[in-house]
Amino acid sequence: ASSGGTKRFRFDSDGLKFGTDTSADNALNDYEEGTWTPVIQGTGSNNSKNYTNQIASYTKIGNMVYLSFRVGWDSRTSDTGDAIVSGFPFTVNDASNATGSLAGNNLNFNNLSDCITAAMEFSNNQQYAFILMTQDSGTWINPSANPFWQSTGEIRGSITYRTNS
Repeated sequence: ASSGGTKRFRFDSDGLKFGTDTSADNALNDYEEGTWTPVIQGTGSNNSKNYTNQIASYTKIGNMVYLSFRVGWDSRTSDTGDAIVSGFPFTVNDASNATGSLAGNNLNFNNLSDCITAAMEFSNNQQYAFILMTQDSGTWINPSANPFWQSTGEIRGSITYRTNS
């Protein structure tokens, strides 16, 4: 399509290209939106929970995935391993470019009163994110699923990552 003789975009077998670009590498060939089911658990086990909320959506543009989620629960049994949020709709490809933020209530940062910040940490070829926290702005740790996930609570977050899917 053009406007006043200036080509703004075009579709071809490679996908959507903008301006006068003809490179297949720059073509947008995938866009989708949908929902996914977030789960709180440990890396070692995923035991019983009674979820009050499991709301999540995603937008995938090319190889970039944008997630948002809200998980609430009013009972659970103990999980083992590190605390994670799982159920991502696509596998993480480049963990070095993945980011995530979270907020929650009734979470236990291993009884550390000097927790400065919490974030999310990613691993390649996985469909989950670790909870990550720091005590002193220099040492980052992954809290254990038990006691991090309390018997009741809620967590919300947003995540951006690359995928090969």
